[in-house]
Amino acid sequence: MAETTFPPYLTFGEAVLYSRIPRRTLRELLSTGQIPSRKFPGKVVIAKEAIDRYMADTPELPESVLRRFAPGR
Repeated sequence: MAETTFPPYLTFGEAVLYSRIPRRTLRELLSTGQIPSRKFPGKVVIAKEAIDRYMADTPELPESVLRRFAPGR
């Protein structure tokens, strides 16, 4: 699989692709502030670094993420 290069600041859609976190789960993480973001008219911007930090600091990923990567899928 070819590696995709992502910019340092991501739109919501790019953040879903980059993190592989389901849309609903990412939306919840953003709304609760677990992953910080900035809102601009018509757009949410998320720092790639914030996603990386969340993934590194979270020992257990949400169940919805773990199901996607379960063996046999």
